[in-house]
Amino acid sequence: MRSHASIPPQLVRHGRPLFLSTLVISTTALSAWTIFLEWKLPRTYVAEHWRLAWVGLDAVQVLALFTLIWAAWKRRMVFAFIAVATATMFLIDAWFDVTTARSGDFRQSVLEAFIVELPAALVLYRTAWVVIRRAQRSWYVAAFGTTAPSLWRLEVPSVDPVIAPSSDRE
Repeated sequence: MRSHASIPPQLVRHGRPLFLSTLVISTTALSAWTIFLEWKLPRTYVAEHWRLAWVGLDAVQVLALFTLIWAAWKRRMVFAFIAVATATMFLIDAWFDVTTARSGDFRQSVLEAFIVELPAALVLYRTAWVVIRRAQRSWYVAAFGTTAPSLWRLEVPSVDPVIAPSSDRE
């Protein structure tokens, strides 16, 4: 594993601006692509792998839920990431259930979205937030001996190594 000290300074200096520039360009391109698709895609479309798409999504959700159970059982921090990914899959599932439902299935899709998928997603997002916040508070107090700021105010650490003040240095 590379230490932070071995990362060339020019990479440290240019990494964040490069990432932000790439993010802005990608977001702009995706926005244009979305407008183009709205303009060009047909209103209806027959999908060849419809069953694979739906069963595949549900199978990945089941796998994510089993992984989430494992992470919760073992009390692993990776739980938060898995919870966010699983919650997002529930939102995607709800979105496609509702937007692809035939008129006769629409009511059932909306009910399923509001009774099962959206509440499950909200519970998982909230639980992930609580886990992250508890860890952040614990680590912050251990590192700095003071109350942790809100996650909205806490800055992402740089790749520069943090040199904690030491009482034995003179």
